[in-house]
Amino acid sequence: MLAAGLLLSVAVPLLAGLPWLLLMQRSAAPGGWPIAIGYGYGLGLLALVCGMHLLSLANMRIGLLDSLALPLLLGAIGWWRGWSVALLRLESAPVSARATWRGMGRATRIVSVAIMALVVVRMITLAVEAVSRPIFPWEAISGVAAKARVWYELGNLVPFVPPVAVLQGLGSYTDADPGALSLPSLLLVWTANAIGEWQEGAVTFSWWMLGVAIGLALYGHLRRSGAGVAFSLAFTYLLLSIPLVDMHIVLAGAPQWIASAGVGLAGCAFLRWLDSPSRELLGCIVIGAALALFSLASTWPWFAIFAVAAAIHHRPRIAVKAAVGVPLLAAIGLLALMQTPLTIGDLKVLLRLAPEWNETPESLILLANWHLLFGILLLAVIAGWRVIFSPEWRSRTWVVAMGLGLMIVKGVLSLPPYWFGGLRDFSYAGLQLAPMLVLWIALLAFERGSAARRVPGAAGAT
Repeated sequence: MLAAGLLLSVAVPLLAGLPWLLLMQRSAAPGGWPIAIGYGYGLGLLALVCGMHLLSLANMRIGLLDSLALPLLLGAIGWWRGWSVALLRLESAPVSARATWRGMGRATRIVSVAIMALVVVRMITLAVEAVSRPIFPWEAISGVAAKARVWYELGNLVPFVPPVAVLQGLGSYTDADPGALSLPSLLLVWTANAIGEWQEGAVTFSWWMLGVAIGLALYGHLRRSGAGVAFSLAFTYLLLSIPLVDMHIVLAGAPQWIASAGVGLAGCAFLRWLDSPSRELLGCIVIGAALALFSLASTWPWFAIFAVAAAIHHRPRIAVKAAVGVPLLAAIGLLALMQTPLTIGDLKVLLRLAPEWNETPESLILLANWHLLFGILLLAVIAGWRVIFSPEWRSRTWVVAMGLGLMIVKGVLSLPPYWFGGLRDFSYAGLQLAPMLVLWIALLAFERGSAARRVPGAAGAT
Protein backbone atom coordinates (compact mmCIF):
# COMPACT_ATOMS: atom_id res chain seq x y z
CA MET A 1 0.00 0.00 0.00
CA LEU A 2 2.83 2.38 0.86
CA ALA A 3 4.64 1.74 -2.43
CA ALA A 4 1.43 2.23 -4.42
CA GLY A 5 0.68 5.48 -2.60
CA LEU A 6 4.17 6.84 -3.20
CA LEU A 7 3.94 5.88 -6.87
CA LEU A 8 0.60 7.69 -7.13
CA SER A 9 2.04 10.77 -5.42
CA VAL A 10 4.72 10.98 -8.12
CA ALA A 11 2.69 9.85 -11.14
CA VAL A 12 -0.13 12.39 -10.83
CA PRO A 13 1.98 15.59 -10.94
CA LEU A 14 4.31 14.06 -13.52
CA LEU A 15 1.48 13.09 -15.89
CA ALA A 16 -0.11 16.51 -15.37
CA GLY A 17 2.96 18.52 -16.35
CA LEU A 18 4.88 16.27 -18.75
CA PRO A 19 2.77 16.84 -21.92
CA TRP A 20 3.07 20.62 -21.63
CA LEU A 21 6.86 20.44 -21.54
CA LEU A 22 6.86 18.11 -24.54
CA LEU A 23 4.66 20.59 -26.40
CA MET A 24 7.10 23.41 -25.67
CA GLN A 25 10.05 21.50 -27.09
CA ARG A 26 10.83 22.26 -30.71
CA SER A 27 12.47 18.96 -31.57
CA ALA A 28 13.44 15.57 -30.15
CA ALA A 29 17.03 16.62 -29.44
CA PRO A 30 19.13 14.69 -26.89
CA GLY A 31 18.18 15.62 -23.33
CA GLY A 32 14.58 16.42 -24.18
CA TRP A 33 12.97 13.67 -22.09
CA PRO A 34 15.02 14.35 -18.90
CA ILE A 35 14.17 18.06 -19.12
CA ALA A 36 10.48 17.33 -19.76
CA ILE A 37 10.30 14.92 -16.79
CA GLY A 38 12.17 17.20 -14.38
CA TYR A 39 10.26 20.39 -15.14
CA GLY A 40 7.00 18.59 -15.89
CA TYR A 41 7.00 17.19 -12.36
CA GLY A 42 7.53 20.70 -10.98
CA LEU A 43 4.63 22.03 -13.05
CA GLY A 44 2.41 19.22 -11.77
CA LEU A 45 3.27 20.06 -8.16
CA LEU A 46 2.29 23.68 -8.76
CA ALA A 47 -1.04 22.52 -10.23
CA LEU A 48 -1.67 20.32 -7.17
CA VAL A 49 -0.99 23.15 -4.73
CA CYS A 50 -3.11 25.58 -6.73
CA GLY A 51 -5.97 23.05 -6.76
CA MET A 52 -5.76 22.61 -2.98
CA HIS A 53 -6.02 26.37 -2.47
CA LEU A 54 -9.04 26.52 -4.76
CA LEU A 55 -10.70 23.74 -2.76
CA SER A 56 -10.04 25.65 0.44
CA LEU A 57 -11.54 28.84 -1.01
CA ALA A 58 -14.62 26.83 -2.01
CA ASN A 59 -14.87 25.39 1.55
CA MET A 60 -14.42 21.87 0.20
CA ARG A 61 -12.47 19.10 1.90
CA ILE A 62 -8.87 18.69 0.69
CA GLY A 63 -9.02 14.95 0.17
CA LEU A 64 -7.36 12.71 -2.36
CA LEU A 65 -10.11 12.66 -5.01
CA ASP A 66 -10.80 16.39 -4.76
CA SER A 67 -7.09 17.24 -4.97
CA LEU A 68 -6.83 15.22 -8.18
CA ALA A 69 -9.30 17.42 -10.06
CA LEU A 70 -7.05 20.27 -11.27
CA PRO A 71 -3.92 18.23 -12.12
CA LEU A 72 -6.03 15.63 -13.94
CA LEU A 73 -7.77 18.40 -15.90
CA LEU A 74 -4.43 20.01 -16.74
CA GLY A 75 -2.97 16.65 -17.75
CA ALA A 76 -6.02 15.67 -19.81
CA ILE A 77 -5.86 18.90 -21.82
CA GLY A 78 -2.11 18.53 -22.25
CA TRP A 79 -2.28 14.92 -23.44
CA TRP A 80 -5.20 15.72 -25.75
CA ARG A 81 -3.16 18.47 -27.38
CA GLY A 82 0.21 16.73 -27.28
CA TRP A 83 -0.55 13.00 -27.61
CA SER A 84 0.78 12.81 -31.17
CA VAL A 85 3.96 14.65 -30.13
CA ALA A 86 4.48 12.38 -27.13
CA LEU A 87 3.84 9.25 -29.23
CA LEU A 88 6.34 10.40 -31.84
CA ARG A 89 8.94 11.10 -29.15
CA LEU A 90 8.34 7.70 -27.55
CA GLU A 91 8.80 5.96 -30.88
CA SER A 92 11.99 7.86 -31.69
CA ALA A 93 13.54 7.59 -28.20
CA PRO A 94 14.73 3.94 -28.49
CA VAL A 95 16.15 4.61 -31.96
CA SER A 96 18.02 7.67 -30.73
CA ALA A 97 19.27 5.83 -27.64
CA ARG A 98 20.60 2.93 -29.75
CA ALA A 99 22.33 5.34 -32.14
CA THR A 100 23.96 7.17 -29.22
CA TRP A 101 25.07 3.89 -27.64
CA ARG A 102 26.58 2.63 -30.88
CA GLY A 103 28.37 5.91 -31.42
CA MET A 104 30.22 5.64 -28.11
CA GLY A 105 33.52 3.86 -27.72
CA ARG A 106 33.85 0.85 -25.47
CA ALA A 107 35.61 2.77 -22.70
CA THR A 108 32.96 5.51 -22.81
CA ARG A 109 30.22 2.89 -22.51
CA ILE A 110 31.86 1.36 -19.45
CA VAL A 111 32.28 4.77 -17.81
CA SER A 112 28.66 5.73 -18.61
CA VAL A 113 27.26 2.51 -17.11
CA ALA A 114 29.46 2.85 -14.02
CA ILE A 115 28.43 6.46 -13.35
CA MET A 116 24.78 5.64 -14.03
CA ALA A 117 25.01 2.86 -11.46
CA LEU A 118 26.50 5.30 -8.93
CA VAL A 119 23.66 7.77 -9.53
CA VAL A 120 20.99 5.06 -9.21
CA VAL A 121 22.51 3.65 -6.03
CA ARG A 122 22.79 7.14 -4.58
CA MET A 123 19.14 7.94 -5.23
CA ILE A 124 17.89 4.54 -4.02
CA THR A 125 19.74 4.87 -0.71
CA LEU A 126 18.40 8.42 -0.32
CA ALA A 127 14.87 7.17 -1.05
CA VAL A 128 15.12 4.47 1.61
CA GLU A 129 16.46 6.97 4.11
CA ALA A 130 13.76 9.52 3.26
CA VAL A 131 10.91 7.04 3.66
CA SER A 132 12.21 5.44 6.85
CA ARG A 133 13.51 8.51 8.70
CA PRO A 134 11.03 10.27 11.04
CA ILE A 135 10.55 14.02 11.06
CA PHE A 136 13.36 15.83 12.87
CA PRO A 137 12.70 17.67 16.14
CA TRP A 138 14.11 20.87 14.55
CA GLU A 139 11.00 20.87 12.36
CA ALA A 140 9.21 22.59 15.25
CA ILE A 141 11.15 25.70 14.23
CA SER A 142 9.88 25.91 10.66
CA GLY A 143 6.42 24.47 11.33
CA VAL A 144 6.05 22.96 7.85
CA ALA A 145 5.06 19.51 9.12
CA ALA A 146 2.97 20.96 11.95
CA LYS A 147 0.74 22.81 9.50
CA ALA A 148 0.63 19.82 7.17
CA ARG A 149 -0.46 17.43 9.93
CA VAL A 150 -3.28 19.73 11.04
CA TRP A 151 -4.43 20.38 7.49
CA TYR A 152 -4.32 16.68 6.63
CA GLU A 153 -6.34 15.63 9.69
CA LEU A 154 -8.94 18.39 9.27
CA GLY A 155 -9.02 18.33 5.47
CA ASN A 156 -8.98 22.12 5.41
CA LEU A 157 -6.44 24.95 5.35
CA VAL A 158 -7.26 26.33 8.77
CA PRO A 159 -5.26 29.49 9.55
CA PHE A 160 -2.27 29.51 11.88
CA VAL A 161 -1.85 32.64 14.00
CA PRO A 162 0.86 34.00 16.34
CA PRO A 163 0.82 32.64 19.92
CA VAL A 164 -0.52 35.94 21.28
CA ALA A 165 -3.53 35.70 18.97
CA VAL A 166 -4.31 32.20 20.29
CA LEU A 167 -4.28 33.52 23.85
CA GLN A 168 -6.67 36.26 22.77
CA GLY A 169 -9.03 33.70 21.25
CA LEU A 170 -8.41 34.82 17.66
CA GLY A 171 -7.32 31.38 16.44
CA SER A 172 -6.85 27.76 17.46
CA TYR A 173 -3.51 26.82 15.88
CA THR A 174 -0.05 28.33 16.11
CA ASP A 175 3.57 27.47 15.48
CA ALA A 176 6.94 29.22 15.35
CA ASP A 177 6.28 30.64 11.87
CA PRO A 178 2.51 31.02 11.40
CA GLY A 179 2.90 33.27 8.34
CA ALA A 180 5.12 30.89 6.35
CA LEU A 181 4.20 30.06 2.77
CA SER A 182 1.96 27.02 2.42
CA LEU A 183 3.46 25.21 -0.59
CA PRO A 184 5.93 22.95 1.32
CA SER A 185 3.23 21.94 3.81
CA LEU A 186 0.73 21.17 1.04
CA LEU A 187 3.24 18.83 -0.59
CA LEU A 188 3.22 16.82 2.64
CA VAL A 189 -0.58 16.88 2.71
CA TRP A 190 -0.73 15.63 -0.89
CA THR A 191 1.63 12.72 -0.24
CA ALA A 192 -0.23 11.76 2.94
CA ASN A 193 -3.50 11.74 0.97
CA ALA A 194 -1.92 9.56 -1.72
CA ILE A 195 -0.60 7.10 0.89
CA GLY A 196 -3.87 7.13 2.81
CA GLU A 197 -2.33 7.91 6.19
CA TRP A 198 0.15 10.21 7.88
CA GLN A 199 3.38 8.24 7.86
CA GLU A 200 6.41 10.24 8.95
CA GLY A 201 9.23 10.15 6.49
CA ALA A 202 7.14 8.81 3.62
CA VAL A 203 5.06 12.02 3.50
CA THR A 204 8.22 13.91 2.44
CA PHE A 205 8.66 11.85 -0.74
CA SER A 206 8.24 14.99 -2.86
CA TRP A 207 11.58 16.21 -1.46
CA TRP A 208 13.31 13.13 -2.85
CA MET A 209 11.53 13.35 -6.20
CA LEU A 210 12.63 16.97 -6.59
CA GLY A 211 16.18 15.68 -6.15
CA VAL A 212 15.53 13.33 -9.06
CA ALA A 213 14.02 16.23 -11.03
CA ILE A 214 17.03 18.52 -10.56
CA GLY A 215 19.39 15.69 -11.50
CA LEU A 216 17.42 14.95 -14.68
CA ALA A 217 17.25 18.65 -15.53
CA LEU A 218 21.01 19.11 -15.16
CA TYR A 219 21.69 16.05 -17.31
CA GLY A 220 19.19 17.20 -19.93
CA HIS A 221 20.63 20.72 -20.14
CA LEU A 222 24.14 19.35 -20.63
CA ARG A 223 22.98 16.98 -23.36
CA ARG A 224 21.08 19.79 -25.05
CA SER A 225 24.30 21.85 -24.96
CA GLY A 226 26.08 19.13 -26.95
CA ALA A 227 27.86 17.29 -24.13
CA GLY A 228 28.23 13.51 -24.24
CA VAL A 229 26.45 10.96 -22.08
CA ALA A 230 29.40 10.12 -19.81
CA PHE A 231 30.33 13.78 -19.37
CA SER A 232 26.74 14.77 -18.47
CA LEU A 233 26.34 11.84 -16.07
CA ALA A 234 29.60 12.69 -14.31
CA PHE A 235 28.46 16.22 -13.49
CA THR A 236 25.01 15.01 -12.51
CA TYR A 237 26.65 12.67 -10.01
CA LEU A 238 28.85 15.56 -8.80
CA LEU A 239 25.74 17.55 -7.90
CA LEU A 240 23.90 14.65 -6.26
CA SER A 241 26.96 13.65 -4.25
CA ILE A 242 27.38 17.04 -2.53
CA PRO A 243 26.72 16.21 1.15
CA LEU A 244 24.62 19.32 1.75
CA VAL A 245 22.38 18.41 -1.22
CA ASP A 246 22.02 14.81 0.01
CA MET A 247 21.15 15.99 3.50
CA HIS A 248 18.38 18.32 2.35
CA ILE A 249 16.85 15.79 -0.04
CA VAL A 250 16.06 13.59 2.97
CA LEU A 251 15.60 16.39 5.54
CA ALA A 252 11.91 16.03 6.28
CA GLY A 253 9.87 19.16 5.79
CA ALA A 254 12.73 21.59 5.09
CA PRO A 255 11.31 24.38 2.86
CA GLN A 256 14.89 25.33 1.95
CA TRP A 257 15.22 22.31 -0.33
CA ILE A 258 11.98 23.04 -2.22
CA ALA A 259 13.16 26.62 -2.72
CA SER A 260 16.66 25.50 -3.69
CA ALA A 261 15.29 23.02 -6.22
CA GLY A 262 13.16 25.81 -7.69
CA VAL A 263 16.08 28.24 -7.89
CA GLY A 264 18.25 25.49 -9.37
CA LEU A 265 15.68 24.54 -12.01
CA ALA A 266 15.15 28.19 -12.96
CA GLY A 267 18.86 29.03 -12.86
CA CYS A 268 19.98 26.11 -15.02
CA ALA A 269 17.35 26.96 -17.64
CA PHE A 270 18.36 30.63 -17.46
CA LEU A 271 22.05 29.88 -18.04
CA ARG A 272 21.08 28.04 -21.23
CA TRP A 273 18.53 30.69 -22.22
CA LEU A 274 21.32 33.28 -22.25
CA ASP A 275 23.00 31.23 -24.98
CA SER A 276 19.95 30.02 -26.93
CA PRO A 277 16.65 31.75 -26.02
CA SER A 278 13.55 29.62 -26.56
CA ARG A 279 9.95 29.29 -25.44
CA GLU A 280 10.77 26.00 -23.74
CA LEU A 281 13.51 27.52 -21.58
CA LEU A 282 11.31 30.48 -20.64
CA GLY A 283 8.66 28.02 -19.47
CA CYS A 284 11.28 26.14 -17.44
CA ILE A 285 12.43 29.38 -15.81
CA VAL A 286 8.86 30.26 -14.83
CA ILE A 287 8.23 26.80 -13.33
CA GLY A 288 11.41 26.93 -11.24
CA ALA A 289 10.77 30.53 -10.15
CA ALA A 290 7.24 29.70 -9.02
CA LEU A 291 8.46 26.74 -6.94
CA ALA A 292 11.11 28.93 -5.32
CA LEU A 293 9.07 32.07 -4.63
CA PHE A 294 6.06 30.14 -3.31
CA SER A 295 8.30 28.17 -0.93
CA LEU A 296 10.60 30.89 0.42
CA ALA A 297 10.00 34.57 -0.34
CA SER A 298 13.66 35.28 0.46
CA THR A 299 14.69 33.74 -2.89
CA TRP A 300 13.70 36.94 -4.75
CA PRO A 301 17.32 38.27 -5.03
CA TRP A 302 18.10 35.44 -7.45
CA PHE A 303 15.53 36.68 -9.93
CA ALA A 304 16.81 40.23 -9.63
CA ILE A 305 20.23 38.78 -10.51
CA PHE A 306 18.73 36.98 -13.51
CA ALA A 307 17.06 40.20 -14.70
CA VAL A 308 20.33 42.15 -14.61
CA ALA A 309 22.15 39.28 -16.34
CA ALA A 310 19.55 39.32 -19.13
CA ALA A 311 20.09 43.06 -19.54
CA ILE A 312 23.86 42.55 -19.67
CA HIS A 313 23.43 39.87 -22.33
CA HIS A 314 20.99 41.73 -24.57
CA ARG A 315 22.41 45.24 -24.12
CA PRO A 316 26.16 44.98 -24.75
CA ARG A 317 26.57 48.75 -24.46
CA ILE A 318 25.57 48.72 -20.80
CA ALA A 319 27.22 45.39 -20.02
CA VAL A 320 30.32 46.73 -18.25
CA LYS A 321 28.39 49.49 -16.48
CA ALA A 322 25.76 47.08 -15.16
CA ALA A 323 28.26 44.33 -14.29
CA VAL A 324 30.30 46.74 -12.16
CA GLY A 325 27.71 49.32 -11.15
CA VAL A 326 25.01 47.04 -9.73
CA PRO A 327 27.36 45.21 -7.30
CA LEU A 328 28.92 48.55 -6.32
CA LEU A 329 25.53 50.10 -5.57
CA ALA A 330 24.51 46.97 -3.64
CA ALA A 331 27.71 47.14 -1.56
CA ILE A 332 27.15 50.84 -0.81
CA GLY A 333 23.55 50.09 0.20
CA LEU A 334 24.63 47.27 2.51
CA LEU A 335 27.26 49.46 4.17
CA ALA A 336 24.71 52.24 4.61
CA LEU A 337 22.21 49.88 6.25
CA MET A 338 24.92 48.71 8.64
CA GLN A 339 25.37 52.29 9.83
CA THR A 340 21.84 53.70 9.75
CA PRO A 341 18.58 51.73 10.07
CA LEU A 342 15.94 52.17 7.38
CA THR A 343 12.41 52.69 8.69
CA ILE A 344 9.51 51.80 6.39
CA GLY A 345 6.27 52.35 8.29
CA ASP A 346 6.49 50.13 11.36
CA LEU A 347 9.30 48.08 9.83
CA LYS A 348 12.89 48.83 10.91
CA VAL A 349 15.62 47.43 8.67
CA LEU A 350 19.14 47.26 10.10
CA LEU A 351 22.02 45.09 8.93
CA ARG A 352 24.59 43.87 11.41
CA LEU A 353 27.55 41.52 11.48
CA ALA A 354 26.41 37.96 12.22
CA PRO A 355 27.91 36.56 15.45
CA GLU A 356 28.80 33.26 13.75
CA TRP A 357 30.15 34.71 10.49
CA ASN A 358 33.57 33.12 11.12
CA GLU A 359 32.01 29.64 10.78
CA THR A 360 31.91 30.10 7.01
CA PRO A 361 35.64 29.37 6.40
CA GLU A 362 35.39 26.39 8.73
CA SER A 363 32.46 25.04 6.71
CA LEU A 364 34.37 25.38 3.45
CA ILE A 365 37.81 24.18 4.53
CA LEU A 366 37.44 21.89 7.55
CA LEU A 367 33.99 20.34 7.35
CA ALA A 368 34.20 19.56 3.60
CA ASN A 369 30.47 20.19 3.25
CA TRP A 370 30.86 21.07 -0.38
CA HIS A 371 32.63 17.95 -1.66
CA LEU A 372 35.54 20.01 -3.01
CA LEU A 373 33.10 21.85 -5.31
CA PHE A 374 34.75 25.21 -4.73
CA GLY A 375 38.15 23.68 -5.42
CA ILE A 376 36.82 22.45 -8.76
CA LEU A 377 35.42 25.94 -9.37
CA LEU A 378 38.84 27.50 -8.74
CA LEU A 379 40.51 25.11 -11.19
CA ALA A 380 37.83 25.83 -13.79
CA VAL A 381 38.33 29.58 -13.44
CA ILE A 382 42.11 29.27 -13.75
CA ALA A 383 41.85 27.03 -16.81
CA GLY A 384 39.12 29.03 -18.55
CA TRP A 385 39.68 32.61 -17.44
CA ARG A 386 39.76 33.85 -21.05
CA VAL A 387 36.43 32.21 -21.80
CA ILE A 388 34.50 33.37 -18.74
CA PHE A 389 35.13 37.06 -19.47
CA SER A 390 34.36 36.82 -23.17
CA PRO A 391 31.22 38.66 -24.41
CA GLU A 392 29.38 35.35 -24.90
CA TRP A 393 30.07 34.22 -21.32
CA ARG A 394 29.96 37.54 -19.48
CA SER A 395 26.34 37.30 -18.34
CA ARG A 396 26.71 33.66 -17.23
CA THR A 397 29.80 34.55 -15.21
CA TRP A 398 27.96 37.49 -13.67
CA VAL A 399 25.18 35.19 -12.42
CA VAL A 400 27.67 32.86 -10.73
CA ALA A 401 29.72 35.74 -9.29
CA MET A 402 26.61 37.39 -7.83
CA GLY A 403 25.50 34.03 -6.44
CA LEU A 404 28.81 33.68 -4.64
CA GLY A 405 28.43 37.25 -3.40
CA LEU A 406 24.95 36.47 -2.10
CA MET A 407 26.40 33.52 -0.17
CA ILE A 408 29.01 35.76 1.45
CA VAL A 409 26.44 38.44 2.34
CA LYS A 410 24.09 35.92 3.96
CA GLY A 411 26.97 34.26 5.79
CA VAL A 412 28.58 37.42 7.14
CA LEU A 413 25.63 39.78 7.66
CA SER A 414 22.37 39.41 9.55
CA LEU A 415 19.01 40.97 8.70
CA PRO A 416 16.36 39.53 11.05
CA PRO A 417 13.81 38.18 10.39
CA TYR A 418 14.74 37.61 6.73
CA TRP A 419 18.05 35.90 7.47
CA PHE A 420 20.26 35.64 10.54
CA GLY A 421 23.67 35.07 9.00
CA GLY A 422 26.32 32.53 9.90
CA LEU A 423 26.76 28.97 8.73
CA ARG A 424 23.08 28.11 8.32
CA ASP A 425 22.09 30.92 5.97
CA PHE A 426 25.40 30.68 4.12
CA SER A 427 24.64 27.00 3.46
CA TYR A 428 21.08 27.75 2.34
CA ALA A 429 22.34 30.30 -0.20
CA GLY A 430 24.99 27.83 -1.36
CA LEU A 431 22.37 25.10 -1.69
CA GLN A 432 20.42 27.35 -4.07
CA LEU A 433 23.55 28.14 -6.08
CA ALA A 434 24.88 24.56 -6.31
CA PRO A 435 22.95 23.36 -9.45
CA MET A 436 23.85 26.53 -11.38
CA LEU A 437 27.45 26.32 -10.23
CA VAL A 438 27.80 22.70 -11.37
CA LEU A 439 26.20 23.50 -14.74
CA TRP A 440 28.43 26.57 -15.20
CA ILE A 441 31.58 24.52 -14.46
CA ALA A 442 30.41 21.73 -16.78
CA LEU A 443 29.64 24.13 -19.64
CA LEU A 444 33.01 25.82 -19.17
CA ALA A 445 34.82 22.47 -19.23
CA PHE A 446 32.87 21.44 -22.33
CA GLU A 447 33.67 24.75 -24.03
CA ARG A 448 37.37 24.34 -23.27
CA GLY A 449 37.36 20.76 -24.52
CA SER A 450 35.54 21.74 -27.71
CA ALA A 451 38.00 24.56 -28.35
CA ALA A 452 40.95 22.19 -27.84
CA ARG A 453 39.49 19.73 -30.35
CA ARG A 454 38.94 22.50 -32.91
CA VAL A 455 42.57 23.73 -32.74
CA PRO A 456 45.15 21.14 -33.87
CA GLY A 457 47.74 20.56 -31.17
CA ALA A 458 45.84 22.62 -28.60
CA ALA A 459 44.97 19.60 -26.49
CA GLY A 460 48.60 18.69 -26.10
CA ALA A 461 49.52 22.27 -25.31
CA THR A 462 47.02 22.53 -22.50
